[in-house]
Amino acid sequence: GDHRDLHSFPTRRSSDLFQQFQRQLDQLNRLGFLLALNSKNNEADVRAVFEQHRGMVLKLDQVAAMRVNWSDKVSNLRELAEELNLGLDSFVFIDDSDFELNFVREQLPQVTCLKVPEQPWLLPDLLAGARGIDRLRVTAEDRKKSEMYAQERRREHFRTQAGDLQAYLRGLEIHLTFEPFDEAQHLARAAQLTQKTNQFNLTTRRYSEAELKSAVAGGARVYLASLRDRFGEYGRIALAIVRPEESGPRGACRLDVFLMSCRVIGRGVEGSFLRLVMRRACEAGFDSMRAEFIPTARNVVCRDFLANLGFSETGREPAGAISYEYKLRGGIAAPAEWLTVHGG
Repeated sequence: GDHRDLHSFPTRRSSDLFQQFQRQLDQLNRLGFLLALNSKNNEADVRAVFEQHRGMVLKLDQVAAMRVNWSDKVSNLRELAEELNLGLDSFVFIDDSDFELNFVREQLPQVTCLKVPEQPWLLPDLLAGARGIDRLRVTAEDRKKSEMYAQERRREHFRTQAGDLQAYLRGLEIHLTFEPFDEAQHLARAAQLTQKTNQFNLTTRRYSEAELKSAVAGGARVYLASLRDRFGEYGRIALAIVRPEESGPRGACRLDVFLMSCRVIGRGVEGSFLRLVMRRACEAGFDSMRAEFIPTARNVVCRDFLANLGFSETGREPAGAISYEYKLRGGIAAPAEWLTVHGG
């Protein structure tokens, strides 16, 4: 909503319709949809409405990110997408201004735009069937998303107080739990991670639940990692799939998939998790691990990851893919010393 909306909050006659709409947003939020605020307004006025107006169902702490300023809403949407690390195609933009909606449609056609109807009684039907809202499968991690973003804001505040990086990482009290694959517990989340993780993802190979089951039946080993720290739970944030190598010397395995949520990049988790996977491969009798980095438009952040962990480059393709190998019998470094590892 914009500045004029704060002074024309719905009358008693229509307030129950607006509250019903807010309750719908609240339910979507509980299912894992993130709520973001994009408003041309004074931030203090917006906060006052959330905190003081008796007609508000939603609370400000449910808002994962906000841009309340006098900038154009297209720029704000781009910033919100970057802050939340989400593609713009996952955004549903709701506004009552044709000007704002048309500007967003023109500049960001991947964003779903919905106009608040002029007749208040139509508002509760606005979200029905909107693209991106009709979700078939909701995981436990989805339901925790808003809470996770609130925890991340507290981590960021702690980081500004901690001083140097090492003090910050030790002060987080990070616990990494290494989890070999269990179909009943992990299947839905594992498939979701392969389908939705784009940035820290070495190969971006996608797997459906059925394909994952088939891969495991064919000898693939799947590992996940979950994370928590002093501020709360991250959930399951990393996945690796290791397959026996089909060609080449015996005793080799291939790192078919390695990915991690970008929310925990830079805390030593990515390297520590891969070292735990490598240790398991060595214990299973493999002498070497082959891996590759397949570049995409979004995964440049992990381009040098394997080389930095001691993998030796074995080849490059014209399209940019880089092949690597690691001799497992030569020794595997321990996880980062500030991590407490469970199950490794």
